[in-house]
Amino acid sequence: MRRSWQRIWHGLAARGDGADTFDELCRRHAEPHRSYHTLQHLAECLACFDGVRELAANAPEVEAALWFHDAIHDPGRKDNEARSAELARGLLHGAGVAAGRVAQIESLILATTHDAPADTPDQRLVVDIDLLILAAGPRRFAEYERQVRDEYRFVPEAVFREKRRALLESFFARPSIYGTERFRTALEQRARDNLQRARAALRTVELRPAGLADAPLLRHWDGQAHVIAAKSTDDWQWETELGHAFEWREQSIAELDGRPIGFVQIIDPAREDSHYWGEVAGGLRAIDIWIGEADALGRGYGTSMMRLALARCFADPSVAAVLIDPLAGNTRAHRFYERCGFRLVGPRRFGDDDCLVFRLDRQEWQENRERHERLGEGNCAP
Repeated sequence: MRRSWQRIWHGLAARGDGADTFDELCRRHAEPHRSYHTLQHLAECLACFDGVRELAANAPEVEAALWFHDAIHDPGRKDNEARSAELARGLLHGAGVAAGRVAQIESLILATTHDAPADTPDQRLVVDIDLLILAAGPRRFAEYERQVRDEYRFVPEAVFREKRRALLESFFARPSIYGTERFRTALEQRARDNLQRARAALRTVELRPAGLADAPLLRHWDGQAHVIAAKSTDDWQWETELGHAFEWREQSIAELDGRPIGFVQIIDPAREDSHYWGEVAGGLRAIDIWIGEADALGRGYGTSMMRLALARCFADPSVAAVLIDPLAGNTRAHRFYERCGFRLVGPRRFGDDDCLVFRLDRQEWQENRERHERLGEGNCAP
């Protein structure tokens, strides 16, 4: 790597030996919050460039852009490339590099935002090298996936899956991932195969209306130990329940890529005919929610189901808050609801069950949603 640095420093006609700048860039790439955008990624980019140097119209500028494009990397922000370009401008201007060359390096760095087609052959080359990892072999690509998740470890699983999948979908939807013929010929199909597998691993949860055909499955779930712990042994009489449609109730099956994994019920407690919640004010919704398939537990799907359910509740502008009433002994559920933003109201007995009532107000839901959106602002790689 030092030889690469000396080569570009000389090629840019910069003053001095550039040792301080080299040390600073190495230090930045070794910051502890990084897992993927590290010296490993930089070394892979430089090694790749060594093999395609003849494709560059302005090799020193291209190589310098590779050194600087991740110089600043805060996974919680989406202006890293702009800040990296600004850092490059300051350091290279200070070393006496010609203004035109500095401006070209800045434009090459900004091209690695990957949010617009590259305009010049050198931009396309830098972008292709940055995306080299998408065509990595199985072991390196699996390592890359782990590194990205670790780098965004502060992002909740459901938010990460949504953001990461959206990003990978955006690359997959392009007519071609790579902009240069050399990379397209050698790497395009392998990159698409990797993206297809990565997308499949980030499967998304959707809600569909529950119907009478779901009664056998729901009865099967009722007998699962983890479901009994979540909702007691009450017989919901599914064949009867699913045969009725009420304006005050919405019953849904949660599906993971078409496979049923759980159940969600949303009711208006003020209008519900059994008066389960007693006399309550209007403008409320109450949720029942559980995962039926044991192998879907602990994977973030419950959080995705809850996010979808809450979005449906608060889509009605008259809804001020959402209630939920887990069994008093279901401490795992209590922690889950608190992570979702619910606050404890207090104990209450419903029929034969001792429960705890939790409440989530609209303002708290909006603040939680905005905070989660900000957590994923760095768009989760590539």
